[in-house]
Amino acid sequence: MKISIALLCFLLGITICRSQSNDSTETTIDSILQGVEKLPSLEEKMDYLGKNFTQYRTSSHSKKLVDRALALAEKSNNSKVKASSHRYLGIYLFNHSQQDSALHVLKKASTYLKEGEAPVLKGSILAMMGGIYSRTGNIQQGIATMLDAQRVFDKIDTTKLEGEERFRHQNENLILSNSLANAYNQVEEYPTAILYYERAIQGYRSLGRMVEAGVTLMNKGDLYLKMADYNIALQTLLEAHDLMLEGQAPDRFIAISNLNLGIAQLGLQNYREAEKRFDLAYGTYDASKNMTGLTYVLTHRGELYNQIDAFETAKKDCETAFQFAVQNNNLEYQLKASECLFHALEALGEHQQALQVHKQYITFKDSIFNEKNVKKLTQLQMQYDFDQVQEAQQREAEKIEQQRKIYLYLSLIGLFVAGLVGFFLYKNNKKNRLLAKQKALLEATVDEKNVLLKETHHRVKNSFQIVSSLLYLQSENIEDKEAQLAMKEAQNRVRSMVLIHQKLYNKDQLVGINTEEYFSDLTRDIFESHQAEGNEIDYFLDVNSLVLDIETITPLGLILNELITNVIKHAFTPNSTEKKLHIQLTKENESMLLLKVIDTGTGMPETIEGNSFGIRLIKALSKKLRGKLEYQTNSPQGTIAQLTIHRFTEL
Repeated sequence: MKISIALLCFLLGITICRSQSNDSTETTIDSILQGVEKLPSLEEKMDYLGKNFTQYRTSSHSKKLVDRALALAEKSNNSKVKASSHRYLGIYLFNHSQQDSALHVLKKASTYLKEGEAPVLKGSILAMMGGIYSRTGNIQQGIATMLDAQRVFDKIDTTKLEGEERFRHQNENLILSNSLANAYNQVEEYPTAILYYERAIQGYRSLGRMVEAGVTLMNKGDLYLKMADYNIALQTLLEAHDLMLEGQAPDRFIAISNLNLGIAQLGLQNYREAEKRFDLAYGTYDASKNMTGLTYVLTHRGELYNQIDAFETAKKDCETAFQFAVQNNNLEYQLKASECLFHALEALGEHQQALQVHKQYITFKDSIFNEKNVKKLTQLQMQYDFDQVQEAQQREAEKIEQQRKIYLYLSLIGLFVAGLVGFFLYKNNKKNRLLAKQKALLEATVDEKNVLLKETHHRVKNSFQIVSSLLYLQSENIEDKEAQLAMKEAQNRVRSMVLIHQKLYNKDQLVGINTEEYFSDLTRDIFESHQAEGNEIDYFLDVNSLVLDIETITPLGLILNELITNVIKHAFTPNSTEKKLHIQLTKENESMLLLKVIDTGTGMPETIEGNSFGIRLIKALSKKLRGKLEYQTNSPQGTIAQLTIHRFTEL
């Protein structure tokens, strides 16, 4: 059925179709152009022009609005403005039957937009291009282009759309679904067409747009008419009719609905109901002098009268329908009306006139056949001519010579490319061998330096060990207890440094020390050196596993030695029952380490002897680490020594 094609105007926008009834005048459009000049920004001017062009685009005077938009775009570097203005021109050309020009302009509009730019505008341009392809007979290209538009719409994040742009996206998407459905209907891909019809219908209903939902549902009903499934077609068309009445659709759309309902009832042989629907449609078309609509309704009503043997009435309707079809150059309905008229004349016994009409019918049928197949025949003829030329050329010696030369050139090019590839492979292989030698040399150099560095750490460790042994021997000959204690503390300080170089010598990593291992070993050595004093102190370590360089770990180890020694010497009395020491080291952030030494002893005295060597050493080493040492009272008893460190190097 072709009845649904009359609805294309509506599906491009109900506002548009209604505006046509008002015949927008040139004076009105001139007033709009004057209003444009009063707007301050380019964006406001383009929006104003676009809205008014949408309303008046079927008027020939709307070209003035398009020309103004193009002039604004010419002075602007805004790609969206350029694309929009050319889209308006494409719509104008389409509405004035210049479809090839419209397609050319819309292609140009699409080129202004980069990938991902203004996706709603890009999708609407592609959707219209697809509609033009389908209308001009290139259904496959039309469907492919409309599917490209659908992919553009599907990628849009609708949560970011607001106001007019959100409404436009919804509207363009629904129009596209209906257009795709019509295209698939046209190529008889009925299941796919039904899916797209349903998508559009549900979308319009969710927005409360009952007229649009009804028109789309009517197109779906037309599909069932094409399939000759008249029961489902009737149910679908009745539902569509109710939706359009609910939405107060214009009379011409109600007339199309009645016409389709009449066709469905005719297919079911419900002749009285079919005649009623045809009469309703006829009344509307006759009142508006719509020749196209009258052609449709008179043809199908004539078919009805033929079926109920009212041949005189059928003859009258079919004759009138044929005249209107000729006036409108509607070849398809010339064929249908002549067939209807032939059957009526045959039944009335007017055989001579029936024979003439039958000849006309055959002529029109042949014309339609030629129109549908002219493109295919032309392609076959072109293919035949091309084959003939090819055969003639193959018989010519010049063709063979040309092929021989081509093969020769290809061989030479192949040899050149092979030689070039071989040359680069040779150069690359040579370069790889050189890099391999340099790598081996660097690895040997690094290994040699590692051995030297390891030997250095070993000798430094031995030197410190000698110093520690000398201090021990000296302390054995000293009877003064304070002097012995001082010597032992000096020996512990040396041991903290010996331990560093011992670990560097024993590990593969020659430039860094793991804090967790080092603190554990250092604390154990300190407590072992004070075992003779009878202080049994339980200690706990909570140390982050960090690898610090020697410049950081050396002063940090000396500071920890002093703090632990102070706790062992001064924190507890002989009567202390709970002797505990907790050592923490944490990395607070990328620029700060935090060292805490927490005891449960008697607490710090009110005044600290600032002139002692240990205190002065801690202060000096803290400065090197840009650290700050603070003492706090531990709860319920004891002291917290807290050192914040801001200068350190983590490996």
